[in-house]
Amino acid sequence: MPPGAEYFRAIHIASFSILVGGIYFEQIQAQLLPAFYFTLFSGICLFSIDLYESFITVFEVRGAAILCKTLLLLPLPLLSRGKQVALLLFIIIFSSIVSHSTRRIRHTLLLPERFVLKFTPQRHMEKRPR
Repeated sequence: MPPGAEYFRAIHIASFSILVGGIYFEQIQAQLLPAFYFTLFSGICLFSIDLYESFITVFEVRGAAILCKTLLLLPLPLLSRGKQVALLLFIIIFSSIVSHSTRRIRHTLLLPERFVLKFTPQRHMEKRPR
C-alpha cells in the first residue's frame, strides 16, 4: 500500500463508526451528513489506491465487495432509521467476512481469466497471488 493510504483507512473507519453510532443513537440526520460523505469519499479513495496498484481488483471478490458496499450506502439518507441501522449492520458484517477471509478467497476472480486478460494490462496479472 502506498504511503499515506493508512490515513484514508483511519478516516474511513472513524467516519463510518460515527455514522453508525449517530444513526443508532438517533442523532439529527443533518449532523451525520459529513460522516456519510467522509465515509463515501475515503472508501472511494481506498478503492482508487487498490485500482492504481492493480486494476485486476475490479474483477476479484474484494473489488466486487467494495462496489456492493458503495452502492448499498447510496440510498442510506432516504431510508427510515430502523432500515438504516439494519443496512449498516449488514455492511459491517459483510465487510468483516470479506476483509478477514483468506487471501485466496479475497483475490478469487469472478470472471474467467481469459476474459479478465482482455481488460487488464499484463503487469497487473503478474502481481496476482496464486
